[in-house]
Amino acid sequence: MATVLIGHALEEYASGYRVESMLSVTNLGSHYCAVTTTLTLMQEKCPAYVELLQTDLFNDMMSAGPEIVPAQTYNYNTLNNFASQPKQPLAAEEADMDINNQTAAQDEQEGDIEDGHDDSIDNHEQLNN
Repeated sequence: MATVLIGHALEEYASGYRVESMLSVTNLGSHYCAVTTTLTLMQEKCPAYVELLQTDLFNDMMSAGPEIVPAQTYNYNTLNNFASQPKQPLAAEEADMDINNQTAAQDEQEGDIEDGHDDSIDNHEQLNN
């Protein structure tokens, strides 16, 4: 995932100017799939090389020196509380849902009118009774 996020940041500045791009499944999903597929294929087709790469990287990182960059700390209770909350749709998802709901409502109304029946008349009569 880190590779995909770094790639995303680089793409935003690839032209020499910042071209803002949203972090989303739509924008990054295919990149993430490509990275995971590549790593899976490498693990299957050349496991000795992957093991060497992982071992060398681990050894290099562990011998780099004592906390050159200190570990970040967070309010872990707040993070756990946030993770336990129901997922709220993103603005883009809400817009998609609104469009889908409007389209479905229009389709239903058009279907009723084509059938010679208009629900809005029934709703008006129910409100007056």
